[in-house]
Amino acid sequence: MPKDNQLEVLLHEKFQFVFEADLLKEILKYGTFREIEPDKTLMDIGDSISQMPLLISGSIKIIREDKSGNELLLYYLEVGDTCAMTINCTMGKKKSEIRAVTEELTKLIFIPVHKMDEWLVKFQTWRTFILDSYNTRLMEAIDAIDNLAFHNMEQRIFKY
Repeated sequence: MPKDNQLEVLLHEKFQFVFEADLLKEILKYGTFREIEPDKTLMDIGDSISQMPLLISGSIKIIREDKSGNELLLYYLEVGDTCAMTINCTMGKKKSEIRAVTEELTKLIFIPVHKMDEWLVKFQTWRTFILDSYNTRLMEAIDAIDNLAFHNMEQRIFKY
């Protein structure tokens, strides 16, 4: 774990234009920093969720699995992201419906669920960040549906 001042520098580098200073202080106070090796499962299907990740560096793939064990890549989390599926599960107090696996050495700050709820009311920038995370994933899903519904295979391959 980096020294507190190193973590503060990392946090400010990635989020100073996203969150106000008071929220950054609370993230430093209540968040838990972790550095995770590549190919490690952070969360699995059926896990209880008690914290939400803020990605400082690295990348994480978010995967869904059917009953036969077939996997579908939903999306990647990259620097500055958080996981919309995790937000959904924590807010609804549900178990995880996804698997999150690190792609490379990944640095994260985990935010406790009880702080997420509190910050939605207390900090406008947090509320905007959470809603933007949902919006980004929703627009990706709509784009994928549009692509399947309105484009032939050749057009989809070209776009890919």
